[in-house]
Amino acid sequence: MANRSAPDGPGAREGYVYFIQEWPCEDGPIKIGFSGDVGERLRVLRSKTRLDLHVIGWFPATLSVERDLHKRFSAIRLHGEWFEATPELLGVVELVRALHNEAGK
Repeated sequence: MANRSAPDGPGAREGYVYFIQEWPCEDGPIKIGFSGDVGERLRVLRSKTRLDLHVIGWFPATLSVERDLHKRFSAIRLHGEWFEATPELLGVVELVRALHNEAGK
């Protein structure tokens, strides 16, 4: 796994910011994370829990974007990278999904 503390700038670590949630639990906590391989990250997370976790949104980004989202939603942080599923956070997830679907057309 690459160094999560790599500096931002021209050589900033690139990958994907993702949102993971237990399924079907629309009001359950949401994990905001960063990975170079979202599918592999989901596989690892699933291996550590009995919860039925699913990726509910993702987009190409740098590690600094994940950090910014953690700061933005710090008031609803439950623990680690898990956040309460507030209407505002769910709105961000919906926006990401809409933009991702539009870009794929």
